[in-house]
Amino acid sequence: MRTTSRHGVNSDGNESVQSILRDIMFATEYNINRLSNNNRELSLYKEHVESYMSKADKVQVVAPAPSKMDRIAEMVGHSVNEKYHVRVPVGIKTKGCGAYKRLKSKQKEAIGKVGKKSRQCQNCL
Repeated sequence: MRTTSRHGVNSDGNESVQSILRDIMFATEYNINRLSNNNRELSLYKEHVESYMSKADKVQVVAPAPSKMDRIAEMVGHSVNEKYHVRVPVGIKTKGCGAYKRLKSKQKEAIGKVGKKSRQCQNCL
């Protein structure tokens, strides 16, 4: 798991990198404390740091952000090489268009049969 210190430094790197980062932070804090009373020297130090920041931006390689599918595949541990096509199922009716399937009690069935005429052809009416 990747953790970050209060200075924004990743704490999962190797020890030599961590040592160098600590030295840089100490030196930067030391220089700022020493130059805080001298406005001219402090502004020169600021310009030096900003020029080095632009140099660092040019050196840093910016990779495109991974897609959502790639991030999920990484979490699950499954590569996304295959393309699956999901098709609409054939013969499935949508909600509300099915037959009326309420179960009737025996009493309701008996009442329904008494008042209902049986089906007959047109000649027998």
